[in-house]
Amino acid sequence: MPDTLMSGSLPRILVVDDDAVMLRTLAGVLAGHYDVALARSAEQALPLIAGHPPDLLLLDLQMPGLGGVGLCRLLKSDPVLHDLPVVFLTAHADEATELAGLQAGAADFIAKPPSAPVMLARLGNLVRLRRLSERLQAEARFDGLTGLRNRAQFDRLLRTEWLRAQREGRPLSLLLADIDHFKAYNDHCGHPAGDHALREVAQVLRRAGRRPADQACRYGGEEFALLLPLTDAAGARHVGHALLQALRQRALAHPASSVGPWMTLSIGLATVQPLGLPALPAGSAPELPVGADPAAVAADPAASGGLLPDAVERGALALVEAADRALYAAKQAGRAQVWRVGLDGQPERIEALPPSAAPSAAPAPAASANPAPPAPSDRAGVADAAA
Repeated sequence: MPDTLMSGSLPRILVVDDDAVMLRTLAGVLAGHYDVALARSAEQALPLIAGHPPDLLLLDLQMPGLGGVGLCRLLKSDPVLHDLPVVFLTAHADEATELAGLQAGAADFIAKPPSAPVMLARLGNLVRLRRLSERLQAEARFDGLTGLRNRAQFDRLLRTEWLRAQREGRPLSLLLADIDHFKAYNDHCGHPAGDHALREVAQVLRRAGRRPADQACRYGGEEFALLLPLTDAAGARHVGHALLQALRQRALAHPASSVGPWMTLSIGLATVQPLGLPALPAGSAPELPVGADPAAVAADPAASGGLLPDAVERGALALVEAADRALYAAKQAGRAQVWRVGLDGQPERIEALPPSAAPSAAPAPAASANPAPPAPSDRAGVADAAA
C-alpha cells in the first residue's frame, strides 16, 4: 500500500490533462482532500508516476501523443503499477468511448465539466476500496500474531531467492528454528503467555536477520524460518549462533522445559550452492530438465524448455528438507542446539548451549573442524564447501 494510505496522510493524486484551465480547476477542487500533482501530458506523467507513484490517477481520456488510453494500458501492463486506480475524464459519454476506457483498465469515468461533489465522492470511494484491498493483501502476507511473513509468503520468497541464487551463482541459506517444549510452556503458563512468547521470539528472529534481503517468517506453530540470501554456510553458522545467544540473553523463563530454566531454540541450517547444487548427498539435488544445460538454465530460464518451475520447486524443497533434517537432529540430540547438514548428507552439530548457563553467559560454539564463524559483514563471502 502507498505510504500515504498507510500513514493516514492525504492520498496522493496525479491529475493529467492537456487543458491548462481544466488542470487548475481540478487542482482547486482537490486541494485539501488530496496531495495533488499535475501533468500536461501522458509523457510528462510517466516519470512522475515512476518516481513517486500516486494513490489515484485522474486522467483526461483524449490527449495528443500517447493519450489517456495508451497511458492506462501501459500502467496496467506493469507488474508494480497495475493496481493503480485510473479514473478517466471525458467530454464524450458515448458507448464506444467508455468501452475503450474500460477495456484499457479504467476504474471509473467522470464527465467534463465535473461536478465537484460527485467527483470527490467517486474518488473517495476508490480510496476506501483501495485501502480495504491493500489491508486484505497485507493480512494475506503476514502472520497476525507475530507480524512476520506467513508460510505462504515464505514459500513464494524461497522460490524467488532459490532461482536468483542459481542465476547469479550466489549462495542461499535457510535457518529453521523451533521453540523447545513449547506445548509444555502453553500447558503450564497458558495460551496468552504462549502468544507473548511467540511475539518475543519473532522479535529476536527479526533482529537476527540484519540485512534488508533477510526474511524472517513464521513457518507454522512454534516454528520459524529465516531466509538468508547471499549467505554462505559459514555466514549461516554465525547467524545461528547469534540467534541462539540472543534468545538466551532475552531470559524468557520456561518453567516446564527439560533443557533449562530459560526458553531456548533448536535450529537447523542448510545452504544451497551456486547453479542449484544444494548441500545434500549425491542424488538428492534438484534435477534439471533432461538435456538442459545447468549454466544456461541458471542464466536464462527460457533455456529450461519451460520446465524450470518444476526444477525451482524441487530445489526449494531440497533446501527445506535439509534444514528440517538438521532441525530434527538438534531436537533429538537434546535441544538448544544448532545443527546443519554436512557434505556427506548427514546432520552435524555446530553448537549447543549448556543447560545451566546463565542468561549473561555467551558460550562459544562447540569444538569443530570447521572455521570460526565470520563477522556479519563477512556473510557474503565465498560459499563454504562444507555446507
